[in-house]
Amino acid sequence: MGAIAFGQKSELVFFERDRQKAKDFVEQVYEGALFRFMDVLEHPDLMEDGVPVHRSSYTENWGQEHNITKMIWPAQFPDLNPIENLWMIMKRSVQKKHRSSMKLETFKHCIQEAWDEIDIETINHLIQSMPKQVKSLREKKGKSTRW
Repeated sequence: MGAIAFGQKSELVFFERDRQKAKDFVEQVYEGALFRFMDVLEHPDLMEDGVPVHRSSYTENWGQEHNITKMIWPAQFPDLNPIENLWMIMKRSVQKKHRSSMKLETFKHCIQEAWDEIDIETINHLIQSMPKQVKSLREKKGKSTRW
């Protein structure tokens, strides 16, 4: 998990494979990196995709208890979420280095390197491109766009 805001990015969090329940997600992500990241932002709104752990009652309750404001976001429009484009940039970077025989820790290292290589200008560009993406989506009447 990673988070971005204009001019900033969070630390990257790797999930433990055997711990993917909502409580584990909250402990690993919300109570750690995300909470620290959002704490330094002024009036942050959290934009998440439709992954079940994001929508669970446990996660929702924790967010409400900690005054986390979530954007209402259509799950079927991932091309509007700036971080989805960032994941694609990272995926290309990792694919250049990844070998099928690579050990898990080496693979994680490649992912961390790709995250570290993302500069703030790229993040800002992705965020600033949202109005163009919305316009393009409207012109395409909700169908897939080049974004």
